[in-house]
Amino acid sequence: MDVDYELIRTREVRSQKKINFPDKVQRNVSFEHRAHGESVEWHYEENEGVAVISNDRLSDERYVHIKRANVMDDGVNIRPPNDLIEDLSRPIYKGMTTVYLAHEDMLEGDIRSVYLLTESQAFTLIGERTDDSKELREVLSNTPRFLPIPE
Repeated sequence: MDVDYELIRTREVRSQKKINFPDKVQRNVSFEHRAHGESVEWHYEENEGVAVISNDRLSDERYVHIKRANVMDDGVNIRPPNDLIEDLSRPIYKGMTTVYLAHEDMLEGDIRSVYLLTESQAFTLIGERTDDSKELREVLSNTPRFLPIPE
């Protein structure tokens, strides 16, 4: 199966667990909430213990909806809910690097989503550390937990 992945490395997590929200991710997964403004939906993927951010609630049973949260600082940052941070397989803390990861199917259609992983989580899950995006894509394409669900 040939799957294209998008890997976006963010800057370090800042104080108050604020995470950089790159434009490309923002365009895909944020939405305008009528009462609260620009928002994202936070989910927890139970099998791998990772965060998933989307522009709507995910219906697949492996994703637990945590809450809707506002995008902060004029679209520059997001902050994972405390409920989610407690469940993650790797904690998020100031100074660490986070990674947004999505395969092409996650960024198409009405409901779009991305994984939010710590850097160590991303490389642990793929079982190999590499700085080569092409090589990383090939590794991810062969990692069952990141393969898209067949329709």
